[in-house]
Amino acid sequence: MITQKPLLVTFPKRVALLGLVLFFAGAVSSFAGDLKPNGMFGDHMVLQAGAPLPVWGVASPGAKVEVTLGEASATGTADDAGRWKVILPAEDSTEPLTLSISSGEETVTFTDVLMGDVWFCSGQSNMMWPVGNADNSKEELLKAAYPKIRMAKVPMVYSGEPLDDVELKWQACTQRAAFAFSAVAYHFGRDLHETLGRPIGLIQSAWGATPGEAFIPAGALEGHPAFAPLLELRGPSGYGAEYPTKAAFEKAREEGGKDFKPKNSIKNMAGNVWNGMVAPVIPFAIKGVIWYQGENNAARAAQYRELFPLLVKTWRKEWGQGDFPFLYVQLANFEATHPVPRGNAWAELREAQALALDLPGTGMVTAIDIGDPKDIHPGNKREVGRRLALMAKGTVYRDEVKDPPAVWTGPTLKDSRIEGAKVILTFEHIGSGLVASDGEKLKGFAIAGADQRFVWADAEISGNDVILTASGVAGPVAARYAWDMNPVANLANKEGLPAFPFRTDTFPMVTEGKLGGPRK
Repeated sequence: MITQKPLLVTFPKRVALLGLVLFFAGAVSSFAGDLKPNGMFGDHMVLQAGAPLPVWGVASPGAKVEVTLGEASATGTADDAGRWKVILPAEDSTEPLTLSISSGEETVTFTDVLMGDVWFCSGQSNMMWPVGNADNSKEELLKAAYPKIRMAKVPMVYSGEPLDDVELKWQACTQRAAFAFSAVAYHFGRDLHETLGRPIGLIQSAWGATPGEAFIPAGALEGHPAFAPLLELRGPSGYGAEYPTKAAFEKAREEGGKDFKPKNSIKNMAGNVWNGMVAPVIPFAIKGVIWYQGENNAARAAQYRELFPLLVKTWRKEWGQGDFPFLYVQLANFEATHPVPRGNAWAELREAQALALDLPGTGMVTAIDIGDPKDIHPGNKREVGRRLALMAKGTVYRDEVKDPPAVWTGPTLKDSRIEGAKVILTFEHIGSGLVASDGEKLKGFAIAGADQRFVWADAEISGNDVILTASGVAGPVAARYAWDMNPVANLANKEGLPAFPFRTDTFPMVTEGKLGGPRK
């Protein structure tokens, strides 16, 4: 399943090393003068069509800056620190454009600029996982020639404070470019491009083994009691409680040399990935976000119920582009199947992810049926990308797609009621009807009585309902479905989309009270 493994071993390390070099040594500008646009802008990029376009960078303090894109232009003035920003009017050109930025006698020009939809693709390793290491990589790469899909990767850089700039390169989608690019993002973008016929820009900003709090500004966590342990772990410098200042951390690093091992992983500190990999991208205009993260927060799933919605709301606030679409992947199945019903941290994390659907403009796809019991990085990234694109076409692009999908998500619990010894579950998003995906009896359902002890239930489909009973449970009070790390569960709609895990109870969670940050 996993191919071309040497790339997997060496590529992330090279990128991470580059990020550290840029952070500690300072990025060297390729511009000879004082005028320097933010590194988000470059040849072959995609800019968001139909939306105001912020363009920003640095120049001599007080200098006037003029920015031109096609027939449109805007001017601004650099502040005392040399920072400038202008807003270009919305543009919908179907032809390649040139972006020119001038100040005094200096001019920077970017060519082959396409107008299309830009998606910010973020999370941890399952978003980072490249096409070259996913299933069917040879087959996928043979057809990976899409000149109007453009890709850019944000370097893996952490920082104790927000960075102002980023160094990246936009590339047209070729076999070589796709090989090392996020497989989920690639398949998502390819599906949209083929359906919509418009340019798609994909910005990968992902880092393996990172918790959600690393992607949130530390200041946004303040005032929330549940997040106090994360801020204590971070310390005042952002480099860990044992380093009161950035200088103290750098001194310890220098003295430790190659044997230096901080007590905690610095990239996992609250806000540090945000500072290095999200903040410098903002306010680049985007269509929306796709997100795949949560594995590193599973042990603290109860906390994630507050953390994840805060991440979504904070990103939207900082970007200043309204409630843009935020589509995300629920955790896949992983590890061995457990023989009896039980409480489980991964099940609780999936529930925490589902609760964020209360926010406007959010959408979640499940991967409960396409994981790998032996690999936390399941190889079937094509289906994950397809499901994200399907949801986008059914929601974000519904009025633009010629034949919008009638069903774009799997069955979701709508209501439950108890009638005697039966638990009756009613579902929505059933499409053409509910089925057992493997053609066998329904599996994965459990019910409990007042003693809160769950047992496997017999389940039958009745229209939009599933009816549960269990021998020995005459007075059921609660039901659960697919409530484990790697459940055996087979409810789906006839369109082939699996039902989402759920529980009807509010019994104590196994992750309640677990609020600290990750320790390495």
